Amino acid sequence: RAVAMPGIAPAAKMECGVFVDNALIAWVYSVNGVRAYDITKGSWLPDAALPVGKNKVVKAVSQDMLGRIWVGYDNDGLEIIDPHGKNIFLKSDVFDPSSLGNNSVRTIYCDNDKGMWIGTLKRRVSFYNRSEFKFDVAALGDVNCIAVRDTATVWLGGDNGSVSIYNPTSGFVTPVEAPSQDGRAPIACMASSADGTLW
Repeated sequence: RAVAMPGIAPAAKMECGVFVDNALIAWVYSVNGVRAYDITKGSWLPDAALPVGKNKVVKAVSQDMLGRIWVGYDNDGLEIIDPHGKNIFLKSDVFDPSSLGNNSVRTIYCDNDKGMWIGTLKRRVSFYNRSEFKFDVAALGDVNCIAVRDTATVWLGGDNGSVSIYNPTSGFVTPVEAPSQDGRAPIACMASSADGTLW
């Protein structure tokens, strides 16, 4: 069913996405910001329930195992909406190697071990240590999307059309033959099925 999105005019070509969380809230995001639609009630959430940066350029939305909503901004880092506390803001700090790798977030992925993978612009993938807000950062290219098969196989889709397998334990990166015909089409999204096939 189509619904009108308040405060956001339609555009012919606008980068956007939708993430549905565990409470059946659809987080609709684009270059014009983010809004949240309660699917069960059939109504939009009020501004008070939205992230502080609701009108900034939003590139990714995800949810961690604690129910917190992670919002990735273009040039403004991460905002984590905690339903039981205050919103948390995370940004890159050149003097802190455990901070977010880059403030331009492109994708956020929650794995089965409660870890959060954040793909950012300019050769940075950040892995969230769930015990505290510190990241392990790896220089792995412009990452648009992430799919995790197991603890030794993290698939990374690049803006330049590259696909690679990253092993977080060893640090090795193995390139995979690009799936596009010319090898340069950006990889927009990926998923790994139960049999290990990458889609």
